[in-house]
Amino acid sequence: MNLDLFLLLCHDQVFTPEGELVLKFGSNGEGNGQFNAPTGVAVDINGNIIVADWGNSRIQVQDAVQY
Repeated sequence: MNLDLFLLLCHDQVFTPEGELVLKFGSNGEGNGQFNAPTGVAVDINGNIIVADWGNSRIQVQDAVQY
């Protein structure tokens, strides 16, 4: 996994340092895979993307993907 990636929380997008879009996930809303005011993000050792979704009062984990 390439660790030189950036996550843009307002649009749930992952970019390379050069600005190339690598991955887009989630959407606005209250269902699984949807976010309402995401406020924090982390990536675990397995590459899973963990998002703190303040507006929905929950933590969501997006499965690891190969970059």
